[in-house]
Amino acid sequence: MKLILLCILMLVPTHGQGTSWLVVDICGSRYAGVPLSSYVRDIDPPFEISLENHQGAWVTLSSDARLDHVIIAEYKDGTALEPTLVGSDVPPDLHLEGIRTVEVRRLEPAQIEPPVLEVLSGGDLIQVELSHLEPFILEGDGEIRSSTGRVTQGRYAGIPLLDLARMFHGSSHPGTITAEAADGYRVSYEVSWLEDHEGTWILAWRDEKGMMDQSYGPFRTISVGDPPPRTEGRRSARQVVRIIFEGTRK
Repeated sequence: MKLILLCILMLVPTHGQGTSWLVVDICGSRYAGVPLSSYVRDIDPPFEISLENHQGAWVTLSSDARLDHVIIAEYKDGTALEPTLVGSDVPPDLHLEGIRTVEVRRLEPAQIEPPVLEVLSGGDLIQVELSHLEPFILEGDGEIRSSTGRVTQGRYAGIPLLDLARMFHGSSHPGTITAEAADGYRVSYEVSWLEDHEGTWILAWRDEKGMMDQSYGPFRTISVGDPPPRTEGRRSARQVVRIIFEGTRK
């Protein structure tokens, strides 16, 4: 992840003027101050908030924290105190006193390299870049039923398996298309079965969240269509890295 500094705020006590205060009870004491969430209400996660006091000590919180439950307190039991970080989710050793500045940094995901597909055809192993597959992309909805019977629906985008076969075999389709996962697990599809099956089987690399993460991608086989066809989980190969063409369609 890359950090991008968005702002540095010099902290000035508000004394309750022009802002919404929050009161929290911690270890028998009542603190009143400004919710930390008010400093980032216009910033989309993920981000980090770093607070520094006059002695140069730092505390950093992420956007995963419940910032509505964290305040920069200006009063303790009705008595004014230097701005202090407190909250029900903040351990006592992080109750930073005398806060001077608040820094907000956005977390930018590291640039992900486009996946490369291996294709084994006629004894030749070919590396296929995503840019060569994009022109054939098909997007649609599909359902997957797990071994426990749980059904999930999603939107997927990728190249139809039969179009991928045509890229390497022209009009003479192979007999079988096999998807091989990174761990060696394989799922095979007879071309005649793909042609007659409900929906369109694709080799997907995107879902509704964007590029597939490592738990499912870089590629996954699934059937899509309208209405969404239902695929048994064992037939939907995930973490696919290689496609193998074998035989000749009869």
